[in-house]
Amino acid sequence: MSSLMVAAPGYAGIEGLAPNARLLPIAVPLTGSGPSGLSASDALPQAIRWAADHGASIISMSLGGSRDPSRDALPCPVGHQDAITYAISKGAIVVAASGNGGREGSPVEEPGVCLGVVSVGAVEASRAVAPFSSRHPYL
Repeated sequence: MSSLMVAAPGYAGIEGLAPNARLLPIAVPLTGSGPSGLSASDALPQAIRWAADHGASIISMSLGGSRDPSRDALPCPVGHQDAITYAISKGAIVVAASGNGGREGSPVEEPGVCLGVVSVGAVEASRAVAPFSSRHPYL
């Protein structure tokens, strides 16, 4: 995703949308892969706040996790929503993937469903929605 954002003209035949932008890469561990079993669910709010506190103008999250409505009362966990609201209050634009579940009924995924997030899907060269891309009214 970073090459789509900031690739310099001529790099691998593409030019990013903002080739003069600077990146502040932040890794969010997969579930159970972080220090002391820290999960992405725990680490994501910390990463969002850290980015906001360190001057991120745009926080782009090419990640997502499905929510089980029978177990999860809210589509966006409170910790995630609080961190997103915090980042927005610091002037950041928060962008997240809507999901790749278009062929599976487009399950709701967070953080793309969280309030204030610009949720992004995929299109084909013809500008038609890609078959795998999730479809949601908020997308």
